[in-house]
Amino acid sequence: MLRVIRRDDRTEIERPKCYLFQVAQATLIDRHRRQSARKAFLHCELMEEMHPVDELHPLHILIARDEFRTLAGALSGLPERTREIIIAVRIGGESLKALASKYEVSTSAIEKHVTKALRVLEKTRNRPARDRMATGLGLGFAN
Repeated sequence: MLRVIRRDDRTEIERPKCYLFQVAQATLIDRHRRQSARKAFLHCELMEEMHPVDELHPLHILIARDEFRTLAGALSGLPERTREIIIAVRIGGESLKALASKYEVSTSAIEKHVTKALRVLEKTRNRPARDRMATGLGLGFAN
């Protein structure tokens, strides 16, 4: 219908039904030529599931670095002994009993250090990104 409407020649069409069929036939031929030239029959739709996930995307790296800086800052704010204990437990894989004998305290005291550190880390992790960035930039907007 667009071809009929957009035609340049504004003369009256003598046999509109025949003209419409000719336009339709020409449109189908043009469409077939375009599809075969583009090899449209070989195309497939890219679904969201088919997109590869780029783990090393610059945005992912930036977010990971920001989270690392935030958590490192939170760790540095902990008392030295608490920081050493949480690193030994979570990264070093040491047992609470071994740490208790190393620091000559009870296992319960080690558990309290770990709990305190985990609370601080969880609170830091759950804080909105805007507040973390303000704290990291030294702007003092954080609560």
